Amino acid sequence: MTPFPYLMLLPTLVFLCVFAFWPFFKSIYLSFYVTDTLGNPGAFVGVKNYLRVFTSKEFINSLTATLKYAAMVAVGTFILAMILALLSLRHVRGSKVYQTMYAIPMAIASVPISALAMYIFSNYGIINSLFRTDIRWFTTPSNALIMAALVTIWSSVGTSYIFLLVGFRNVSGDMVEAATLDGAGMMTKIRRIYIPLASPQIFFVVFLNILHAFKAF
Repeated sequence: MTPFPYLMLLPTLVFLCVFAFWPFFKSIYLSFYVTDTLGNPGAFVGVKNYLRVFTSKEFINSLTATLKYAAMVAVGTFILAMILALLSLRHVRGSKVYQTMYAIPMAIASVPISALAMYIFSNYGIINSLFRTDIRWFTTPSNALIMAALVTIWSSVGTSYIFLLVGFRNVSGDMVEAATLDGAGMMTKIRRIYIPLASPQIFFVVFLNILHAFKAF
């Protein structure tokens, strides 16, 4: 057995150990102690930190908001991406243009997206100025969660769209043509052909959106 492949993996393994595994296990160790401002362990308190967190009203509220946000982002991104992917199945004149427009949000970093959203939906932003309204889009709890989810859906729909489009286009054309000759409508073909045969891409997109939603919030 040659050691060369392991030597090639060594830089990545070192990076993961230093910046991922060690902080993870160190955090678990420190969670059983009271620490100072520098993170040095002091008195051992056992599971008291966990009991304090899980009985905290702020933690429960945060967890509830996170679950709502993740559900909105995962479902909204998947539905929008699937609609756009199904609309892009046909190769028609100018299709490359709108396909690029659907996918382009994935090329924009989160910081400019956040700044643009705050500029558009701020108290004195474009939307309120255009419609002469005074809606607090990001400064009221009910609106803020929905707006954060909508901005995340728009920014992440490009990646999901590409994966779903590839999955749908890999479906055999002969099978689709046979279903058409048998009188199957578009909705029947989507339910009976496209979704079952593209299920690996659909599962990946759903899992990716859920993971992205929890990490983002």
